[in-house]
Amino acid sequence: MPWDLPCPFGVSGPHTVPDAFAELFEPADSREISRGQAAMLCPTCGSPWRFPKGWLSNPVPGESLPLVYWSRRIWDTYTDSRKDEVRQRVPSVEQYLR
Repeated sequence: MPWDLPCPFGVSGPHTVPDAFAELFEPADSREISRGQAAMLCPTCGSPWRFPKGWLSNPVPGESLPLVYWSRRIWDTYTDSRKDEVRQRVPSVEQYLR
């Protein structure tokens, strides 16, 4: 997915989404998001949004959809250096793991 997309919510003021880290979703969850059938939480403000036309579309509000979270199982396979790279883009990444 592209980086630095505008968040459709202004909860904490206008901001961009640093990265959705699609590789951190379980395959079934990733498919649901790419179809616009599930929402994820903005890693900056925590608001739910979805990709209506797949990963390459801009996010839109997704309050009425089921939420999916990044996978702790996948996260645990990352090397420490990869975890550090992800934390540079999304410092709060671990709060969005399930």
